[in-house]
Amino acid sequence: MLEKVNERITSALSKNDEAVMVTVGGDHSVGVATLHGLHSHYKDLKVIWVDAHADFVDAAMSDYYGYHGYPAGHACGLSSGCFPGFAWLKNFIPYSNIVLIAIRDIDPDEWINLKKHNVKCYTMDHVLDLGIGEVVRQAIHYLDPIGDKPFHVSFDVDAVEPSNCLATGTKFRGGLRPIEGNFIVRKVAHERKLVGLDVVEINPALEQNEIRHTFRSEEHYGVVGETVGLGIDLIESVFTEYFTL
Repeated sequence: MLEKVNERITSALSKNDEAVMVTVGGDHSVGVATLHGLHSHYKDLKVIWVDAHADFVDAAMSDYYGYHGYPAGHACGLSSGCFPGFAWLKNFIPYSNIVLIAIRDIDPDEWINLKKHNVKCYTMDHVLDLGIGEVVRQAIHYLDPIGDKPFHVSFDVDAVEPSNCLATGTKFRGGLRPIEGNFIVRKVAHERKLVGLDVVEINPALEQNEIRHTFRSEEHYGVVGETVGLGIDLIESVFTEYFTL
């Protein structure tokens, strides 16, 4: 499935490289395919990975049970050759081209990998200390100080505080407010060329009793789960004006 996602993105970009590739899921493992497809086209792709978890397990060091613990690291070349069915995964993201934001549930082995490869990380402590605006400003400047590089945001909704995001399977307390998540996407889209967005880990079956109105215009409105609404808001943020006075 991941190989097919990679192929679909590669094919779409070959026809229209001005499009913004939006991927909605499902497990965050899809991120390894979207990153590869985009990086095959945009050779100096910059990545902001928003997640409660680092997703930086190394299969050579760990027997972690699920692939969802590996995709960010795997996209950078960690665990290369450890999984069958990934012969297509060849264009790895340089470790200096990815920034992690909102992480707070991190395995000891992941800390070792992140420090070993000098991966830039902003935990929720950084967000609380500096504010989300300063965190995103620093992340963008670190990745692209000149301002001419393409960006991809890979957003796992479990980065958001669980009370605002019930329909996801790997909740961890102390996360972003929904408005902060929207700000990350909107700020990157405003400051740089945003070429891709993942919105993942949404499972409406986990939120059957939670509903809210999501669409703001009077003629178009619907009632959906709060987490689905969050996903819609994140996608809308790509196309929403960044307001300054």
